Amino acid sequence: MNSLDYAIQNETNGAGYYREQANLHTGTTLERIFNMLAEEEERHKLLLKDVEDSVFSTLPANDLSMKDTLFSGLGQLKDEIRDTVSQLEIYQFARAMEEKSIALYTELLKDTVDEKERALLMFIEKQERVHADILDELVVRISRPEEWVESAEFGPREEY
Repeated sequence: MNSLDYAIQNETNGAGYYREQANLHTGTTLERIFNMLAEEEERHKLLLKDVEDSVFSTLPANDLSMKDTLFSGLGQLKDEIRDTVSQLEIYQFARAMEEKSIALYTELLKDTVDEKERALLMFIEKQERVHADILDELVVRISRPEEWVESAEFGPREEY
């Protein structure tokens, strides 16, 4: 399997996973966030497929298994103590998955010599970084009320 096939499969699995999570959280803000992430993963997959179908005839092979992508075997988000997972924990988990995607594209870029493939992988890596930044901001906004005490006696605080 080559790197591009692996990236396509990873994006496919990511979109499926995020859609499944959106369905599990129907009617909540999480549904909207997960649907947005799923749409982005689908868009990445289509970009990769277009390049694979029309531009590249040979790609460097790697030993990554098609069934072992970042989203393989994750299952439903759950907490071992509570029946439901907090919104903060879900955002933190999604952030961790985006970090793994960034690492994947960074690794794929090391083996890529074709300039067009390199440009596409860099674009998708940058998109994954944007996703991670969005999730970082959500984590800060959700966790801040629990971590910050708004009182002058507790010293200077960061602006938000």
